[in-house]
Amino acid sequence: MSHLNYEIDGQVAYLTMNRPEARNALSLEMRTEIRDRLQEADVGSE
Repeated sequence: MSHLNYEIDGQVAYLTMNRPEARNALSLEMRTEIRDRLQEADVGSE
């Protein structure tokens, strides 16, 4: 289960952390997913 919600609206990408049981503390999985989503958004902007 992903603790990161990713949505694109036009030219804006939204990353929303959703890990309330840990007060949205970053896990290694979340850090990796954030990096991947940011790279995906950067590629999509070209």
